[in-house]
Amino acid sequence: YDRHWAEEALTRGESMPLSWAPDVVNSFIHYHQSMWDFHTTLDSPHDYQSQAWEWIFQLRPVSFYWVGTTEMRIQCPETDCVQAI
Repeated sequence: YDRHWAEEALTRGESMPLSWAPDVVNSFIHYHQSMWDFHTTLDSPHDYQSQAWEWIFQLRPVSFYWVGTTEMRIQCPETDCVQAI
């Protein structure tokens, strides 16, 4: 995701997080900054939400993998099948 962000941003005249660093490093920093900004400004409460500090203790189970009914049709002849971890 956004691997070439720094190269493209420089052509638009944008400044880099670390002007002395290679493009790949600036792209990496930008990627993590984007993730940080998204997750720290996310405000969409729901009944099943959990805080990040709860994940390590699995206080509320977190779905890591989910295959729904459409994807399971070949493996499961029933009408409602899912596969989850």
